Amino acid sequence: MRSRALTGVARPLDFSYAGNLWIAAAAVGTFLAVLLWFGLAADKAPDWLGGDWISAAGAAALAGLGTFLAWAIGRELDPDRPAAAVLASLLAIAGMLVLGPPGIGACFVVLLAVRVLNRTTGVPATPPDGVLLLGLGVWIALDGGWIYVAAPCAALLGDGLLARELRRFVWALAGAVASFGLLYVLGGPEVPLAAASSPEAAVVAVLAALLLLPTMRGAGDVQSVGDAGGRPLEPVRVRAGQALALGVGVVAAIERGFAGLEMLMPLWAAVLASGLYGWLPGGAEPTERGTR
Repeated sequence: MRSRALTGVARPLDFSYAGNLWIAAAAVGTFLAVLLWFGLAADKAPDWLGGDWISAAGAAALAGLGTFLAWAIGRELDPDRPAAAVLASLLAIAGMLVLGPPGIGACFVVLLAVRVLNRTTGVPATPPDGVLLLGLGVWIALDGGWIYVAAPCAALLGDGLLARELRRFVWALAGAVASFGLLYVLGGPEVPLAAASSPEAAVVAVLAALLLLPTMRGAGDVQSVGDAGGRPLEPVRVRAGQALALGVGVVAAIERGFAGLEMLMPLWAAVLASGLYGWLPGGAEPTERGTR
């Protein structure tokens, strides 16, 4: 309970759930597989692995994190169907083998912003959560685009509105103003000219986002409960988190083109997995009431 006093967005892995055991094994397995790939075929390894063991180990660690993030984001977007998150991790592994690791910091911003809104932890975000999330957003936004500071601001403001707590909303508004002010002082992100010439990436992002619509519709009857307290998740919060994640993904694609899509590969793996899983026999039905 002491950790809950410090943070309302952390979700420690409970290994009594099979899905949590799976993702731990999958993340470690991805790390080892990438290292083995480099060791057995260093001369034929892709550029993203680097040319030495230190670089390869770093890339392998990022690939393992990317696998975990696809699963974790999948659990937030589709809390009733943990098997869809497992599929998301597999899709992310396939994508990373071709394209390399995604933007880990950017994916963490999306993951934590969604948790602030949907409260799958069962408790609200704490002030330290807000400060750290906004700080991470500003840092990622310097290279990744304004959306990565806008997303945490939107999550915190939306959380205040949904909770109907004026004090929480006012503090979120102050944090948003401070974050955008800091980003402006630091020079803000540069908008690549290539993004303006990549409408295909925006089209791909929008079409991919449509795959989550059935999941968003099903969230009206969400059955999962929060980690703490056992209270049912609120459909409006779950849908708000889903909409925020999709908004970040689409805007990133519009602003950064295909680089923006690749940066958020775990998010799109989770979206694709949720959409595909619904077409499997029994895939449209909830498979678990807990969210861990």
